[in-house]
Amino acid sequence: MNKNKALAKIGATMLQNPDARHFGYPLRRGSGVRSAAMYRTLTRMLNNGWISDGWEDPRTLAEGRKPRRYYVLTADGQEGLAAVVIQKQTEPRSWWNELRPRQREAAWSGMFCLAGLALFAAGLLLAALFWPGAQGNGVDSGVAALVGTVVGVVAAIGGILLARRFEDRHQRKYGTTPVVNLARGADRNEARHD
Repeated sequence: MNKNKALAKIGATMLQNPDARHFGYPLRRGSGVRSAAMYRTLTRMLNNGWISDGWEDPRTLAEGRKPRRYYVLTADGQEGLAAVVIQKQTEPRSWWNELRPRQREAAWSGMFCLAGLALFAAGLLLAALFWPGAQGNGVDSGVAALVGTVVGVVAAIGGILLARRFEDRHQRKYGTTPVVNLARGADRNEARHD
């Protein structure tokens, strides 16, 4: 997850109750940020002086319960997080950045296939346009048609090979192809792999 995106989500959650003590688990649930990213962000916020931390008093806890670490926003933190949240809410969102990594790889594979097929179709169109002229006007138009067909076929094969390369890479990394993941609704399980 993007550092600023995690910071904005955690900040928005903490700013809902800026004077309260914020504990890890409720903060994670409220912000929707994964634990590892949340604790990295909280450490960054501690280092910047935006939050202070402490531990619950063990004497006030029920027997057998361990003290939890809490985080409290400082005055600088309230100002800084408010600015980050406002900036994140007002900046334009790119649809491409909203896709998960697996979805991006599937989109790249599809784009390479489509580009190859488009170039193949262009080559066939060029061949159809120039081929009738080759019969009556000499060899030059026939050569152009042949070149157009060859370029189209080579581009289609290249696009398919590039798409296959992306799928092979994805197969080695995740154990399945992006097309299968999209068909299964992989975005539901994406949080485990990001």
